[in-house]
Amino acid sequence: MEADFMSEQALKQLFLAHPQEYLSGQQLAQDLGISRTAVWKQIQQLKNQGYQIHSHGKLGYRYEGTDHLDSVVIQANLANSADCEILTFASLNSTNDYAKQYLSQQPVTKPVVILADEQTAGHGRLGRSFYSPKTTGLYLSILLPVTANGSVIPGLLTTGTGMAVVKALQKVLPDLPLRLKWINDLVVHQRKCGGILTEAINDLESNQISHLIVGIGLNLVTQDFPADLKDIAGALSKTPLDRNKLAADIITEFLKMYATYETGDFLPEYRRYSAVLGRQIQANTRGKIITGVAQDIDTMGHLLVATDQGLTTLSSGEITKVQLDPA
Repeated sequence: MEADFMSEQALKQLFLAHPQEYLSGQQLAQDLGISRTAVWKQIQQLKNQGYQIHSHGKLGYRYEGTDHLDSVVIQANLANSADCEILTFASLNSTNDYAKQYLSQQPVTKPVVILADEQTAGHGRLGRSFYSPKTTGLYLSILLPVTANGSVIPGLLTTGTGMAVVKALQKVLPDLPLRLKWINDLVVHQRKCGGILTEAINDLESNQISHLIVGIGLNLVTQDFPADLKDIAGALSKTPLDRNKLAADIITEFLKMYATYETGDFLPEYRRYSAVLGRQIQANTRGKIITGVAQDIDTMGHLLVATDQGLTTLSSGEITKVQLDPA
């Protein structure tokens, strides 16, 4: 069984190395060190798993893509500079929760990305449920080791992640009127289409942050939302997207951002995509309601709100209302 798995992985890598090219059964058998019959069996298995492979009697086989989340396919689409481990699953309770479980079982010294085709208990901030049905969304968590001093700037990490996701989505949906609602929501036409959940893991001995988990959930083509979400949730696209390519682009953009996120060099662009700046808002921060005009995002990723009492800085919280017309 292990040999079959290794041959299947190697077969995928050969196809990905020759996009839109036909590869003969003889060539594949020679490269993989197996018989042509074994090649045929492996290809049938891939087809049964949802991989689109065109067979031609004279030319051989051509890989045409898959909607099946696959670590090999994602890895092949990553930028060369993106050094990380990719894990994919058909179903998980929560990718963030699995990241914690993974960390408890082994040391993590480089980024580990966990993706699931569905989440049965996906959750966002404050423990709220995040609807994560099979195949219609993209759900991933990035588990990151933190440098020895344990320094983390939460506001910049979350805003930077939002900007990384926007950049990845722009490549496939350039005309999408995507906006970022501080601090962790992605919205289109005032409907939430995605969210970000950042969690820190503390080292008990040093009492410093040892690892971060950045969860990203996107409603790609989700349409059938539960009743309590029908009026507030939406989808990013009406047509299916290549989830493996999008996942690779998000990972690439995130790791590039994370390398220098403490500089906040993405903030000017983040401000341009803001759904709240210049608008009358209502925010709930630690149970306190703040009402005013969102004025700016400061160098730490905090939201500056002009209230009747003066300028207030929000480092965390949730915007519960946004006036549609600028204030």
